[in-house]
Amino acid sequence: MCGIETYLDLVDNPLVEASQLKEIKTRYNTQTGVINDVIHEKNKIKEVLKKQYWKNTNNLKNQYNQNLRNLKKENRQLNKERNSIKQKYNTLLRKKRLKLNTQLEKENETLKKLLNIKRNNTPVPDWLREAVFERDNRQCVECGHKGSIDNPLTVDHRLPRFVGGPNSMENLKTLCEKHNMGKGPGLDETILKEAK
Repeated sequence: MCGIETYLDLVDNPLVEASQLKEIKTRYNTQTGVINDVIHEKNKIKEVLKKQYWKNTNNLKNQYNQNLRNLKKENRQLNKERNSIKQKYNTLLRKKRLKLNTQLEKENETLKKLLNIKRNNTPVPDWLREAVFERDNRQCVECGHKGSIDNPLTVDHRLPRFVGGPNSMENLKTLCEKHNMGKGPGLDETILKEAK
């Protein structure tokens, strides 16, 4: 009897306390379940995020590799085009040099031929001058000018006398003074072509 009384003295209301203990246990179990659900959901989200991360990482890696391949391909194409243009440029340069050298050789040969001719110091005779004027209808072969005090008609050597141009009908032509002076001491282009 002593033990039961002591227990009853210690506990105010044993039924209420048992009910409270049961309620606390139920709340504990509920909260444990919620916590387990939250942990499970957290792990699930973690797995999804992990998969998404690796998926995105792989996509970015693949995209990077594809872009790198494309850039390398473009670079190869550009190098190919650059080499092709460089080759064409070098070919054109060689052709131009060859053409220029050929042209210079021809001009040198022409000049050698012309320089081998002795200078003609003989003036054009009056009868030949008149014959040239008559042949050219007494007008400048360049502009058709009939001659005047300010701009008289002259006889011009197609192949100049300083390179041995002869006093012949074929080598003489009628020019007005303006065209004769404007021409200077150069060589007539038609003579140069014939000499070549």
